[in-house]
Amino acid sequence: MVAAEAIASGRWVVARAVGGLTEVVHDGVNGTLVTDGDFGRALAEVPDYDPETVAATADGFSRKLTWEGMRDVWSQVVASRERRRPDGGGEAGDA
Repeated sequence: MVAAEAIASGRWVVARAVGGLTEVVHDGVNGTLVTDGDFGRALAEVPDYDPETVAATADGFSRKLTWEGMRDVWSQVVASRERRRPDGGGEAGDA
């Protein structure tokens, strides 16, 4: 979350290229992903950047989009479970 919040604030992020950071930090676009452990070099090479351009790359991480995405995932899960029910749906004991 820290990287996404920094990017949303228009800050260039320098981060290790691991885990979820690789989904948030787009190397050369809104930050630098460090693969070789040389953070000193990465910090020294932070380019001049437009904070508004960097901040715009965080639009995909808005709370609204996250909620919409989760709603879609859960809708698919529920629909899949309903299709697998032997009676075609409904709760056990429904009349």
